[in-house]
Amino acid sequence: MLWHPCCGGPTFVKPKARSKAEKAAAKAYEASRTAEEKEGFGKALHETMDLWYAHQGTTVYMLTQLPEGCTRKVGYDDSGWTTYERCSAEQIKKVYLPDAKWKLVLDLGAADASGQAAARRWPVGPEDFDKLIENKQFTNGADKEAVAALRRKMSTKQLGGIKELQFFAMATAPSVKDALSLGQCLNLCTSLQLLGIGEVRLSDEACAGLFSILAGGAMPKLEKLCLDGNKIGNEGTKSLSTALTSGAMVQLKSIRLCSNQIGDEGMKAFSTALASGAMAQLETLYLGQNQIGDESMKAFTTALASGATTKLFSLFLYDIPASPAAQQAARDAINDVVFPRLLKEHYFE
Repeated sequence: MLWHPCCGGPTFVKPKARSKAEKAAAKAYEASRTAEEKEGFGKALHETMDLWYAHQGTTVYMLTQLPEGCTRKVGYDDSGWTTYERCSAEQIKKVYLPDAKWKLVLDLGAADASGQAAARRWPVGPEDFDKLIENKQFTNGADKEAVAALRRKMSTKQLGGIKELQFFAMATAPSVKDALSLGQCLNLCTSLQLLGIGEVRLSDEACAGLFSILAGGAMPKLEKLCLDGNKIGNEGTKSLSTALTSGAMVQLKSIRLCSNQIGDEGMKAFSTALASGAMAQLETLYLGQNQIGDESMKAFTTALASGATTKLFSLFLYDIPASPAAQQAARDAINDVVFPRLLKEHYFE
């Protein structure tokens, strides 16, 4: 192909600013591509970019610092395309790999005192990405809209097809902004079955933000929600409960809320959601190591006795302030509802 410096790179010249000779050179360059090359370029750009950066099976190393002697003025974080690459790589990849000794995303340009490369950041939602690239620089100004469209297409495809998202072992706790952006991503997760946000130091405020942004009907196939080992309190539990009653996560079978800071107020809100039938498929519920007392256990027991959760058979209430009698009442309510159903299903039908 007849490459000319005005066509791209640091010496790129916008089409309207090109001289007559540069316009002729650019035209010749474009004309030099064969039909097969044009088709290949288009497919690589619009159909497979997500495979290189976002796919869970690839490893991405980011060179975020310019080498010594480089004359380029625009750095990694200021460039539009590299922002796209980073946000795509950090969207769905696993953080913790039990059998591997490397991370799937590493920032080689940012290292700690020991020389360890910086780990990935929290995912950036589609709407936040559009705002993020507003002030980024592109060699070709027209690329900004193309990148935004490409990212949205990639996000819809990747998030819509993913079945498991695990954020355990994230290096940093999610801020409220991070949680809101993650919520944008979760609204696109139409096939997700497992969501792991356990032991990430999720605060009560961040949890409230995360579930406040979920749309009704979000994550329709989610079966397991892990929120254990965080700092979730009443407000975060209320937000989760509201999301459930609005029609989000209707297929949940297991919820892990143990080892948090949920009190009576949050537990009452959760009990109301339970009684509404929003968790009709629930089978296992972990609530141990919270601040749940007799007052909210009474509301919880009433919800269980209502028959709205006839499939719940495993309830974990260890190490909570509620009295043994209040805890036993909840278990008895489950037995009174679940056992008749099991007898009917297995012996009378």
